[in-house]
Amino acid sequence: MNYLQPKDLAALQRFKETSDDGEGYDVSREQMHRLAELGVVCYHSMGIYSITWFGMYVLNPSDKALQPPFKTESDHFCEFLEEKSQ
Repeated sequence: MNYLQPKDLAALQRFKETSDDGEGYDVSREQMHRLAELGVVCYHSMGIYSITWFGMYVLNPSDKALQPPFKTESDHFCEFLEEKSQ
């Protein structure tokens, strides 16, 4: 299933490629705002973005850990704490 238009998917893929190394990214500000509106990245502050769970799913739909229903970071953290306490 195509969740994004080709140009948006290419921008998301480029953001992931360039941000994985911690050296920053070269996707335009306008395109990053668009990706945030689509819900595949999250804007934090001062040009800092991260890929959302939905964004990771769009990039890796076959990854079993990313299957819907999606969870928040808080959900994952609570599950981690529960597993750790057992």
